[in-house]
Amino acid sequence: MKLLTFLLLALIFSGGCSTLSEAPAAAGKNPCCEKGSSIIRAIAEKDFAGYARFAGETPDISDREKFLASCNDLEKRLGKMENFSFLTELKTPEVTSLVYCIDFCRHGSDGKKIEHQQLFQLVFGKVDGKSKLLGMRIM
Repeated sequence: MKLLTFLLLALIFSGGCSTLSEAPAAAGKNPCCEKGSSIIRAIAEKDFAGYARFAGETPDISDREKFLASCNDLEKRLGKMENFSFLTELKTPEVTSLVYCIDFCRHGSDGKKIEHQQLFQLVFGKVDGKSKLLGMRIM
């Protein structure tokens, strides 16, 4: 389910600059923020095991291949993730909805560097008493 959400997300995303870094966030944030940051890092680093661990998924070889294809497609269209920062937790019932800002960098067909930002939402909820990633999207 999470992988399908990720694949759909990758279709919304649209290549390469530097190492991913996270801007410092406010103290006292929701514990899901650390999971969210780890998921973003895993996507940027194409680390399926890390993604599955923090998303609450059970790794599967076919899911790994789809995950890598989605990561490659994301980077091809939007560029390489360079930096991200936690922005806010939206007030939502029953789920934790976190919003991040991600900086992307790619090069145009003319070779010029193109930098842009996208808002990224992660939604966590309890499944069988454990926190799981329920969905994510570009806003």
